[in-house]
Amino acid sequence: MPTVSPPCPIPAPPDAPACPAPPPPLARRRELIYELAGPHRQDAPAKRREKEDALGLLAASGGFTRYRIVGEVNKQALREAPDRLKKYAFVDIDNTADERSFGWTSFEDYLDTEWRGSPPEKGHYLAFALRLDTRRISPAVFKKHLRLAIDHEKEQMKDEGKVFVSKDRKKEIAERVKLSLMSRALPIPAVFEIVWNTIDQVIWLCTTNGKIQELFEDNFTATFEMHLEPQTPAYLAERIVGVEKGLAIEHLEPSQFGG
Repeated sequence: MPTVSPPCPIPAPPDAPACPAPPPPLARRRELIYELAGPHRQDAPAKRREKEDALGLLAASGGFTRYRIVGEVNKQALREAPDRLKKYAFVDIDNTADERSFGWTSFEDYLDTEWRGSPPEKGHYLAFALRLDTRRISPAVFKKHLRLAIDHEKEQMKDEGKVFVSKDRKKEIAERVKLSLMSRALPIPAVFEIVWNTIDQVIWLCTTNGKIQELFEDNFTATFEMHLEPQTPAYLAERIVGVEKGLAIEHLEPSQFGG
């Protein structure tokens, strides 16, 4: 079978405009992001940068919750933001049996709770993250070890002439088993990035999870002594049309779109 040579490109006229350059590949686009972010990002190890790209604002898509400050802005809290973030920074629980730990950490590196690599101030923005570590025990694993512990308790009771394990004793055994398993389980980290526009007083939280939103709001109020209000569609509509007309929005029913 004869081979077909690829067609030769047709040369463009001398006065023809140059073809637009193709967009840079994904790897180059990432490098551009780090160049704009500053030298501390350029010096980060490649593997760490790839992990950061998979999170929040650095990902291709994601869910966000928008907030505004309720009432007057605490200007002193803004000036003290780095120190306040460190005061409520995340505390590691790897070497404990605690079930949960949460707190603030660096936007660029969730392992940096001292902001050594980069400060939270980015122009008129504050960028930081909420880290939540949680230990989880499989119900099947807990049930197995609880059964083994109760059986062991019954064997010891036989030597004492007893055959019944009281309800209170079973509760004590369950707590002991849970504590033992917790100390052996590794906590699972989760990171939620936050960007605060200190001029417009708009705050973006990189999640739409209700429990994380509540945790963020409580921790934000404890840290900065300011309260947040989510910018829901109904709230934004009320701001546009006014309070009087906004009351009518509460009685609207959603439209059904379908064939």
